[in-house]
Amino acid sequence: MHLEKYLPGHAIRFIEVAEAERVQSPIPIINSLQERYGFVEVPRTVADLDFKTGVSFLRGYFKNKIIDKFQIYENGILCQAEQDNALCDDFLGEVLDWLPQKFDLPIKANKIRAYLSQVEFTFDGNLGDFFLEFL
Repeated sequence: MHLEKYLPGHAIRFIEVAEAERVQSPIPIINSLQERYGFVEVPRTVADLDFKTGVSFLRGYFKNKIIDKFQIYENGILCQAEQDNALCDDFLGEVLDWLPQKFDLPIKANKIRAYLSQVEFTFDGNLGDFFLEFL
């Protein structure tokens, strides 16, 4: 058996957002995320700012690795990358430490996390023989 490649992995952190006392423009937050992580594509229209379907930031970088997608939802944030999930989880941790402090946002992570890992293997041989001991 040979590991061919990692397929996109996902890390998800669930968040709690308190009711904001003031409303602020999302533009400084979007620009800061783009500047800090080099996202190539960021939300540009009002329609892009739908937290029910996810506000998407595409093709950024973190620790010299590509972040394919970062999405912000009303109750969580997601990172997708063709890397180990630990990188995605570290990225989300940094965002949750940095963003609320920088913009005084009423966001905090709860303890619920989720991960999705996918890898692609090649196997030289008869796959049926591999599972005979389970019959």
